[in-house]
Amino acid sequence: MQDLTTRLITTLLTGCAAAQVPGFVTTTAWPLVTHFPFLVDLDNDGQPEVLDPWVLLFAQPGVTLSYRRLLGNGEWAPGSSFTSLAFAQFTGHVVRAAGDANGDGNPDVYVNRTIGGQGAPGPGANPFRDLLWLGDGAGNLTDGSHLLPPTMTNAQDAEFADFDGDGDLDLVICDVAGLLLWINDGSGAFSDQSFRIPNNTTYVPWRCAVFDADHDGDLDVLVSNGYGTFQPTVLYENGGNAWFRAHLQTQAVSRIADLHLVDADSDGHDDVVAVYPTQTTVFVSRPNQTQMTLAPQLLPPIPTGTEPYYCFVIDVDGDGDRDLVVERYGGNTFEYWHNTGSGFVVTPNVLPPTTAVRYVIDFDHDGDEDIYGSVVGVNSLVWLSNTSREFVRVTDPVRGAMFTHDVYARANDLVAVGISTHYLRQPFGSLGLLYLDPAQSATIALLTFPTRGRQTVSVAIPNLPWLVGQELCVQGVDVDLATGTMHLTNAPAATVQ
Repeated sequence: MQDLTTRLITTLLTGCAAAQVPGFVTTTAWPLVTHFPFLVDLDNDGQPEVLDPWVLLFAQPGVTLSYRRLLGNGEWAPGSSFTSLAFAQFTGHVVRAAGDANGDGNPDVYVNRTIGGQGAPGPGANPFRDLLWLGDGAGNLTDGSHLLPPTMTNAQDAEFADFDGDGDLDLVICDVAGLLLWINDGSGAFSDQSFRIPNNTTYVPWRCAVFDADHDGDLDVLVSNGYGTFQPTVLYENGGNAWFRAHLQTQAVSRIADLHLVDADSDGHDDVVAVYPTQTTVFVSRPNQTQMTLAPQLLPPIPTGTEPYYCFVIDVDGDGDRDLVVERYGGNTFEYWHNTGSGFVVTPNVLPPTTAVRYVIDFDHDGDEDIYGSVVGVNSLVWLSNTSREFVRVTDPVRGAMFTHDVYARANDLVAVGISTHYLRQPFGSLGLLYLDPAQSATIALLTFPTRGRQTVSVAIPNLPWLVGQELCVQGVDVDLATGTMHLTNAPAATVQ
């Protein structure tokens, strides 16, 4: 134990960093969904559940929803069972959007039906139609499909948003037959008012991004189109009352593109990273501008043959803006593209050699976003646990007051937590060290936790005038006792007030 203690102390003394150091460690994954996962907080606990309602049916009694509820310690449990409407035809069901459709304060789920004959009758009096599952805020669902127009879409994407400014959520759908707009009457009942979108059946919509593209206070829709000789990207400008005008983005590449909302230029407004098959670019939003500015210079160099084809938005470094994890043609692992506020730069050695990303979620409740995917050398899905916010500052350091952090330690690891001045890079003698039990007097604490979860740690800052302006750094080292591997994590430095 003495050798291990020495190693922990040495690491704490030499590793303190002024800025957050992003990184990931892999942990075993609970067997989860693999088809079309969708994240939504069904039980209003601040943490999303993972839905996978992809079900192939042939004369089956109904659609049984499967999902997993995320618990506070990073483990998962099955959610409530729910059986939806029955259809006697081979069909598929995919969750496309979630939002409070009926205004009761609880998230609801829109499900489209991707296979089968549109308009064909189902069993009994039920027509073929898309589905709306109403949540009660406790993880339970009931069928509210009668609130939707009696039609079945073949949707590729959909978003709930308040397009007409009346305080309830409407629904825009990228259907292969055209861009659809379903308006909410305030009670959760939707009517098809796609006539508000000009030439909505001219193209084949693929993906949509809903945001205030022209900074006028209402929500517009950027749509990438595909499956045709001329399928431009189109901005549908909202006139403020859910009547739209179409603006072809003439400088953009035609055909399908995945669209990702990020603030790429730090102006406080969303922009869009568009990943086309042959090009990736950034659409920058500007006030009163409906021909969005293309800004590929905000991206890292992309030589021919190395274009991105898969992209996820995630705040890797916990600084509040949206970064990207990207897989390119010609490569077999994902890259981390750090959002600097003036563009994206490739930052190596942050991600393990990651070969697949299924979705992004804060699975361990430590305030940062983690990745569910796979890595080189592991023949199963794993969690890539983000280490950027394993220390979350609760109070700012003030001389003469308590300085508090929330610490999120990995289950059954041996943990040491310390505090130092950033510039001296050594333990601050009059402050001592942070540890989970402030009544202890040890110079370093060696701790273990049975599960991963929040632990609050505090230390009193002496009332010494010279402390004002000093930077304090909180750091932890945890050791996997089974393998002996060490993992270092830093909190951002904080200035004593």
